[in-house]
Amino acid sequence: MYKEWLRKAKLAGFNVVWNPLRKEFRDKYNETLAYEFFKTIEGVNYGFPVLLTGWLDTLKGNMPCVPPEYTSCLDAELLDILFTNVERLSHAAGVVWR
Repeated sequence: MYKEWLRKAKLAGFNVVWNPLRKEFRDKYNETLAYEFFKTIEGVNYGFPVLLTGWLDTLKGNMPCVPPEYTSCLDAELLDILFTNVERLSHAAGVVWR
């Protein structure tokens, strides 16, 4: 089944890397615990919305700034207005802000 997935991934143009664990880490790996953890997060939408909201994780002090002085920074209140208006144009884009 895994080899079939690799074949399909290559056909789809995915960047697939096979990087086996060293023996010491293979010995520590618990497949049952890993699967139990996976079942707790299965179905979570992990993609662009998670990356964006993880980057914008604080109200102050984590906003991107404009180089070279990095004194003009994005304002959290602007994001609120921006995403409200973006959602009016595309309901699907609004999932980022929820």
